This record gives sequence, C-alpha cells and structure tokens, in this order.
Amino acid sequence: FGSTYNQRKYCSESIPKDTEKKSEESVFDCDDSSFEYLLNTSKEIPLVVQIYAKWCPPCQRLAPVLEKSVKKENGEVRLARVNIDHCPKIAAQLGVRQIPFVVGFKHGKQITSFVGAADESAVDSFVHSVKEGILQK
Repeated sequence: FGSTYNQRKYCSESIPKDTEKKSEESVFDCDDSSFEYLLNTSKEIPLVVQIYAKWCPPCQRLAPVLEKSVKKENGEVRLARVNIDHCPKIAAQLGVRQIPFVVGFKHGKQITSFVGAADESAVDSFVHSVKEGILQK
C-alpha cells in the first residue's frame, strides 16, 4: 500500500460514539475493521455504502455526486466509501460484481442498491429513499 492509504483517517477514528446524534461529518473512508461498526450505526442513522476503485473512471465521476447528495441530508444519512482493492472481503460480503456499486442500509438492513454512475437527480432520489427507508429493487 502507498503512504496515502496508510495515512488516511478511517471511519472508526472519526465516527461520533453517540450514534443517535447527527454529526457534521457524514462521509467516511472505511476499512475491513471499521465497516461493521459503521454498518451497525445504520440502525440509528441510514447508511449509503459506495464500493469503488481509484482506477475506475465511473467511480471517480460518481464520488463527488454521492458526497454532495449525502451532505444535502444534513447528517441524517452517512456515506461509507470502501475501496474494493483494499477491502475485498466487504465487496464479497455485499455480493459486488461491478463497480461503482452503491447500497443503502436502514435499521441495519439492506434496502436498495444500484450499479454504475448516475446523474445528480438520480443519486439525490436514491439517497433520499435510503433516508426514508423506501425499499427499491
């Protein structure tokens, strides 16, 4: 791993321990050990998980759109970013076959997902559906 990866702050270091309170920080880079913790917090605060790779152009286009959409929800939704090259176990656990892969969790359960890049309107709708707990296929 490069030095950038080793120096990155992961979500277990920055997630507020009182998960019922909103946090100004809503976007987290996760590793294997911190992902489960953040997933468990989806029982209180809905979670959007993005599986991506740095070498993936659609992932690069989607990332800022997802971050913007999550931030619009003012701490009522969190985004966990998981690099598939560093965390293949998480990708396997979620059944990822293509990237970018985005999945929503509410109350600890997967409720919706999509594969590929999407425009801002579609991503806003997706994030809002995760926040509201709307099941989508």
